[in-house]
Amino acid sequence: MSVELKYEHIVVGDDNVARISGTTLQVAQLIEENQAFGWSAEELRFQHPSLTMGEIHSALAYYWDNKEQIDQSIKQRLANFDRMKEQNQPKDLIERLRQRKQAK
Repeated sequence: MSVELKYEHIVVGDDNVARISGTTLQVAQLIEENQAFGWSAEELRFQHPSLTMGEIHSALAYYWDNKEQIDQSIKQRLANFDRMKEQNQPKDLIERLRQRKQAK
């Protein structure tokens, strides 16, 4: 007899986003930190003292079992960030300030 195990510390909301239970921290965010900074589970715990090692390891296990989906989510988040960054460049403001300075 086999029993299907669930991730004790992971919840997936109606938005289909995996989060650490009882927090707003997305599994993808923890994985981004793990990948971007090379943080181990212990360092992730140090950076997020409100999390337990069990929660962190559950998030890491969930990632490896759902790698393709979470990698796609991370890729989409980065693309959205790049797009927002480009749209919100203060080029016009900088140019206006330069013109004001030159007019004085």
